[in-house]
Amino acid sequence: MSTSKRRIDRPSTPVHSKRRKDTQSRLDSFFSSPSVSERPGKVKADSFQKSIAKDIEIIDVDLLDDDVVSAPEHQSSSSPKKNSSALRPVKLIQAGRKDAFANVQHTTPDYAPLAVDPSTYTTISMDIAQDTLSSRFRSAEHLLRKVFVQHPSYDHIVGALLEVGLDGLPQRVPLTVGIPVYPALGSPIRSFEEIYERLNDLPFSAELKYDGQRAQIHVLRQSDGPIDVRVFSRHLEDMTSKYPDVTGLMQVLLEIHPETQSLILDSEIVAIDRATGSLKSFQALSSRARKDVRLEKVEISVGVFVFDLLYLDGEILLDRSFRTRRSLMRNRFPSYIPENELLARFQHVDSCDSEESQIQLQNFWETAVSRHDTEGLMIKLLDHEVCDEDSKGKLQARKKPLSAIYDADKRTFSWMKLKKDYVSGIGDSLDLIPIGAWYGNGRKVKWWSPILLGIWDPDQGHPVAICKCMSGFTDAFYKTLSEQFSLDDASKCSRSRLWDCEFGGFKPDVYFKPDMVWEIRGADITLSPISIAACHLTSSSKGLSLRFPRFIRVRDDKTIMQASDASFLANLWKSQQGKSKEQDDELIDVDVDSTSDYSEMDDIDI
Repeated sequence: MSTSKRRIDRPSTPVHSKRRKDTQSRLDSFFSSPSVSERPGKVKADSFQKSIAKDIEIIDVDLLDDDVVSAPEHQSSSSPKKNSSALRPVKLIQAGRKDAFANVQHTTPDYAPLAVDPSTYTTISMDIAQDTLSSRFRSAEHLLRKVFVQHPSYDHIVGALLEVGLDGLPQRVPLTVGIPVYPALGSPIRSFEEIYERLNDLPFSAELKYDGQRAQIHVLRQSDGPIDVRVFSRHLEDMTSKYPDVTGLMQVLLEIHPETQSLILDSEIVAIDRATGSLKSFQALSSRARKDVRLEKVEISVGVFVFDLLYLDGEILLDRSFRTRRSLMRNRFPSYIPENELLARFQHVDSCDSEESQIQLQNFWETAVSRHDTEGLMIKLLDHEVCDEDSKGKLQARKKPLSAIYDADKRTFSWMKLKKDYVSGIGDSLDLIPIGAWYGNGRKVKWWSPILLGIWDPDQGHPVAICKCMSGFTDAFYKTLSEQFSLDDASKCSRSRLWDCEFGGFKPDVYFKPDMVWEIRGADITLSPISIAACHLTSSSKGLSLRFPRFIRVRDDKTIMQASDASFLANLWKSQQGKSKEQDDELIDVDVDSTSDYSEMDDIDI
């Protein structure tokens, strides 16, 4: 029997009818109470009663099991799976109705101890009353929204409000294992530099954004021994039956961690090659059956790449900093590959912290761009921003300090996503000349990396440096290039400037003889204080440079005199300037207030 259809499409049963009547009875008792029916605004309350009742019919909240208690899981005998069937369409609920419900509840003295005494309406000025009510309405709305995104069940919330009012709502309806939490969301940005513009000197982590399916995993060890696992999508859909290999993995994980009783993880499920462990595309993952999958019939293996811990052994971790949550997750649950090859693999997302170095972060981003199995980066603030006198000026644009909490169902600049598709690309490739290089670091220590590239200046008859490039090269290409431009052959490579070129502010470790052309693509063309390329064509003292250049191929069919010149570069830059206004509308705008609500009720991904 499907629970995703509206009731009018499904035959009624005695059990369904009883629960529907119980839910309606709760609403009737609330709206018929004298404190509600006799208060000012009775017409609005009547209208809202019909509205909220219609919503409850749509989301089938009366199908929730009555024996599930909205309390810490150790107080409940129910397994997580009993909570999920009614939650799938909950995204249809409009925020305005939650606000209205909070307002009605807040001005009902019998159920809201902090409400304004109705007898004072005639004795205090209307202005003061209005200000007081508005302020308390906002507080009530904020409280109800916070509770709802952590425990999205109107049935539980209505019952708790009738029993304990607003004051006791968070304690009566807390985050609960088995009921999905609305996911935290990332604000889209267009460039690597924008990270530093948004965060300044605040520490952050850059994580690979995998091409998979976001999954919130709930695990609960029952008192009598069984381990229950539920897997929810980013839209709160129960997809446990789609991933028996993930369920089996988490059960094994708790068996090897007997001290763990319960947890909620945020993760990305990615298709992998069972033999090599390499990642596959989302298209491969989407070929799996959607439900009722048997473990032995699984054809597409998966890995669970975890990146956040929301709950552990009865403790809600949402208000902890991301650094704290991540450290607890990594230390408590290290990467694990089960002996049973049919089960999923448990891994942490690859990441690079800003405390390492900006060069390493830049390399990490370029690695993400060059990989076919990732979408880009997720940027996450590690610690809460502390506001002091020196930083107050920086906060004026944002209004409030950034927080490193897990902000359910909000888009803030504490989490940002830099997807390859978001980086605006130039309309054409450039043909550039390799004219120098630096000594490589790390695994590239034996090779030249990055490579200095230049455009051709037909007036002067020599190349002019424009940018460094370290993306798009294979290890085999690096090896061949290092052999071709070896210091053992002074006719092609030298530590001295033997060939006629203009380098501007670039100072490579070695210089190449200009005799080959490469096709290069990049994100966009920017003004640079180091480059002098096309500076006479920009109406500026700065030259032009290519941001995020990536090697495409060697152009054996071209000589260096046929490489891109200053006019071509300047025309691309001017064309790009004209398009920048149009491109501003391509991404979702986000409220600069870090605490503003940005409800995720659509299909925009994280």
